[in-house]
Amino acid sequence: MSDRELPIRLPRKGEKGVGFIDWLDDRLGADRLARQRLVPFIEEWDLLRDEVLQSDAREPTLSEYAGRWNVAESSAYRLLSEYRQVFLTEDPGPLCELLWNGMPRLGGSGPQEFGSLMAVKVIDA
Repeated sequence: MSDRELPIRLPRKGEKGVGFIDWLDDRLGADRLARQRLVPFIEEWDLLRDEVLQSDAREPTLSEYAGRWNVAESSAYRLLSEYRQVFLTEDPGPLCELLWNGMPRLGGSGPQEFGSLMAVKVIDA
């Protein structure tokens, strides 16, 4: 992982924040095509990350991403490059971690859906 930090963080007490998807739309200048590429990429990375962390206790590779989601590695590299321009980290792992940390705790009600992560409140770092 890069030593660069995410451009967002979770709000502290007293800070309002905005939903992650709203922050992303603002950051992308409302570029809906970029959003349509990045949101699934982040979601797919998160799902793969769960699978890999459970079996190997490590972060997934881009080659694993391409294989798992049946996309050409060149396409995966383009998605990762676009991700890096917005989030400044090597891969979506730190972003996924941040968003999950921002989820409300629902006390044993089972796994929550990724779509809920899009509503997690964030603030510029």
